[in-house]
Amino acid sequence: MKQRLLTISLLTTISLFTLLAISRSRSLWQLVKSYGRSEMCTIGNRVNIKLHKFSPVNDDSVFTFRNVCIEGKSVLTRVTLKNEVEPTDYNETMKIVVYDREAFRARRGTTTVNVAGSSNSLYNHWTLDFVDGPIPLTHHMQSEINAAYFVVPTCPGNFHHFWADEFVQLWSVINRTGGLRLDPCRKRHNLIAYRLPFHDIKPSGLACYNVARYDAILKTLNIDERHEVFWKTKANTCFSNGVFGTAWRGQGSERDVISHVVKTLLVDVTSVHFITVMQRYQRRLLNAVAMLDAARTMVGEKRARVVQMEDLTIEQQLRVVAESCVLIGVQGAGLQWAMFMNAGGNSTLIEIAWPNKHWPFYYHRMSGYGLQYLQLNVKSDNVHVNWTSYEWRVRAGRTVHANERRQMISVGPRNVADNLWKWADVVVDLTQFTNVLSQSNCVRQMRPR
Repeated sequence: MKQRLLTISLLTTISLFTLLAISRSRSLWQLVKSYGRSEMCTIGNRVNIKLHKFSPVNDDSVFTFRNVCIEGKSVLTRVTLKNEVEPTDYNETMKIVVYDREAFRARRGTTTVNVAGSSNSLYNHWTLDFVDGPIPLTHHMQSEINAAYFVVPTCPGNFHHFWADEFVQLWSVINRTGGLRLDPCRKRHNLIAYRLPFHDIKPSGLACYNVARYDAILKTLNIDERHEVFWKTKANTCFSNGVFGTAWRGQGSERDVISHVVKTLLVDVTSVHFITVMQRYQRRLLNAVAMLDAARTMVGEKRARVVQMEDLTIEQQLRVVAESCVLIGVQGAGLQWAMFMNAGGNSTLIEIAWPNKHWPFYYHRMSGYGLQYLQLNVKSDNVHVNWTSYEWRVRAGRTVHANERRQMISVGPRNVADNLWKWADVVVDLTQFTNVLSQSNCVRQMRPR
C-alpha cells in the first residue's frame, strides 16, 4: 500500500514538473514569437532589425518632458481666442501635469513655458504643472504613442500657413527626436495636441480653421491619431514623452521636407509634363477656358489643362502639381502647392495678381524652391468684385447691403484681413497671358519646333 502511494506521489510530482516545463516552454515560445514580431519582422523584401529609440530635444525653446499627463481642472480657465473673424471665448477644462523629477527641480509647481513657434502666433506658450512624484495609479499611460507633440498652429486649414507655420517646423522636431523612423513592426505612432480649439471657431465652415484639411500630409509624420486641442483628451491620459515647441533646426533643407511628402504619398509620377491652370471657387478666373485654348495652341491639345483643385483629395492635388511643369493661378495660399514641382529652373509658377486693387504679388519667394517665377499683372478694369466670397470669408456670412458696397468700392480696404479685393474674380488678358507663358523655360522646351 505504501509502495503504491509512493508510486502515485512520484507520478504526480513528475506530471506537475512536466506540465510546468510545458507551460514554461510555451511561455518561452510566445516570447520568442513576440520577439520575432517586434525585432525581426519582415518589411517587403527586407528584415527590419533596428528599433527606434526616442531622442529628447531640449534646445532653442523646444522642450521635452517625461511622463506628461492630461488631468481635469478644479477651476476652469476662461480664454479669449483672437482670430480674423471675431473673438471666440472658451473654457480650458484640462491642465497639463508633468511627473518628471528632473524637470520639477528646475521649474517647480505651475509654470508658463515660452516655446518656439511661428511668429504669426500670439500663443507660443504653455502652462504646465510640474510634480515631484510618480504618476498616480488612476492614470493610463498611452504605450502605443511614441511621443505627444504639443503644437501651436496659426491657420491649419490654409495650405501656406499649415506648411510654413506648422508642418516644416514640426517635421524638423519629429525628425530630430527620431519620430520619422518608427519601427513599423511595433505599431507605435506620434500624436499632435493643439494649443487652441480652432474647430470651435464660428462660423464652423471657415477653411482657415479646418484642422483636418491636411491630415494626409500630417500622417506622413507617423501621426495616426486625429489631432485635437489638448483639453479634449480624456482625463488622466499620460504620454511617456511630451515635446513642446516647434522650430526648424538644420538637418537638411526644406527640399528634404518636400521630398519626404512626395515619396510617402506618391508611388510614382508620370514623366508627362502639363501646363496646369488652377481654377478656384474664390478668386475665379472668369475666362479660364479661353486661357486653356491659348495654352493648347502653344503646346498641343494634350499638354494643357484646367483643374478645380478644391474638388480633389490631397493626394490628387499633389499628383496634379508633381506632373506639371507650369502652374498658373491667382495669388493665394493655393500657390504654395507649386513647391511640389520639379526643381532646377525648368518648372514655372505664373502668379496672377492685381496690384492696383490692393492685392500685390507675393509668391516671388518660390524662386527659393528652384522654380522659375513669372508675374501676370491684371488690369483694374478686369477685376470683378465677388460679394458672395467676401461675405462668407470675411463677414461670417452676413450680407453687405448696396449702400455699403458702393462705399467700399470707392475706398481702400479696411485692414489686411478685411480686404474686399482679396476675394475678387478676374478676367486675364489673353495677349498678355500668351506673352508671359512664352517666357516659361518649360514652354520653350514643349513648343513644337
